[in-house]
Amino acid sequence: MEIGTWNATHETRERPLKTRNTERVTRNSEAVASPYDPEKIEIAAQEGKPFVVRLKKRPVLVKDVVNMWRIDEEWWRKPISRLYFLLELENGARLTVFRDLLGGTWYRQNWAA
Repeated sequence: MEIGTWNATHETRERPLKTRNTERVTRNSEAVASPYDPEKIEIAAQEGKPFVVRLKKRPVLVKDVVNMWRIDEEWWRKPISRLYFLLELENGARLTVFRDLLGGTWYRQNWAA
């Protein structure tokens, strides 16, 4: 039986991939898109807590903050400081959002199903 040699060019070549939401991403690039990446979102907050979230261009009231937690990390030498909120909206839906404490921007966190 003959064993072939491993060719690194097959592994490092950029090849398009398909993700669940059919957007195309590329391997071995610095910015690989993922359907689970956070998305910017408009939020009105009082005393640091969200009370209105804009979804599909419509404001939705926050019924309750179910949970709140903070993450402070250094990821690949880039600091991360986020304050997360699990929200229950007036329509009964639950939504996880976070505020980037370094930049002040609000994001919707998309989780794997």
